[in-house]
Amino acid sequence: MHLSYFDADNKIDVHFLYSPYHELIGSLHVLAKYDHHMPREQWAINMIKKLSPEIKEKILLYKDITHQYLGLLNFLDNKDLWDISISECLYELEKVNIIDFFYLTFNGVINRQSIINAIKSNYYSDTMPSDYVECMKKPYDFREQILSFIREYYYNYFAMELSFSEPVLIRKLKKEYYRCKEISIYDYIKMLHPRIEVTDDRINFHKYRTFEVYKKDLQEAVFKIDSFINPHLLINIEAKKYIELIIPTYITSYDSDKLPADTLSVFKAIADETRMKIIRNLYREPMSTQKLADKLNLTEACISKHLKILFNASIVTKVRDGNYMNYHLDQMIIDSLVMYMYEYLN
Repeated sequence: MHLSYFDADNKIDVHFLYSPYHELIGSLHVLAKYDHHMPREQWAINMIKKLSPEIKEKILLYKDITHQYLGLLNFLDNKDLWDISISECLYELEKVNIIDFFYLTFNGVINRQSIINAIKSNYYSDTMPSDYVECMKKPYDFREQILSFIREYYYNYFAMELSFSEPVLIRKLKKEYYRCKEISIYDYIKMLHPRIEVTDDRINFHKYRTFEVYKKDLQEAVFKIDSFINPHLLINIEAKKYIELIIPTYITSYDSDKLPADTLSVFKAIADETRMKIIRNLYREPMSTQKLADKLNLTEACISKHLKILFNASIVTKVRDGNYMNYHLDQMIIDSLVMYMYEYLN
């Protein structure tokens, strides 16, 4: 369901969207990493108890290549999917061009040309992570498998949840639509999230870096009702002319003072001098345990202990290179430290 109007004062097409498909994918995002989503933590714990071992395994299997399922939200850029059911959405995804399907599902992590080379010519770059390579060896089989998994999760588990939350979300959609029409669209945007700043000439979105959109360029705005993604400031900006934001909606009660476990894990991991030295070295280049031990004049056992803590906090990743396991710094985590702090404070 969507409601739209044209803001004549600012010359902006404005859309308010409730999509059951968005909620479905949002729920998978939470289940993949529920300890970061305090408003939905208890919901996720209860849902996980109901899931079959196979579904739980598949949620974890697909979470990395889909950017914790956020990549699958990209398909809603197609307005033809806005007013149809989840079943119809999944059917339409079966017909999406296979290159586009992987590019959107991977959330742009793998560039389009690399996907074309992989699928059309069976050529895989040496730098492409192995889990992405495996997906594209049999691309149509992969698409069938992931969509089959989503269907099973929807019909067997999520459909009942949606029957309770959908009326609340639709009422919220209508309320927010009329609220935005009554006030300036920029005042409305500003109230959506503490990390949105509206100035005289632009909108600043403060994430791991600042994204900005100039008011003079903005032509279209889409606001999606959402009950899962919070506390993320989820935005989609295209050519500075189009923005897509979520309207956080709280379906369940929660302890707002509780610090997300993954955030606590990150800050604990960096609160050590040796681990900070490891991070600094990995910032310069990927290294093996042996090379780090030589650099820092420590034993390999000591380095391994610290790397395990950094790996468990998702600060580093590991990639096999011949006989060695090289550790890579996930710079996005470092860039996001201030963002994690503000997500909690806000």
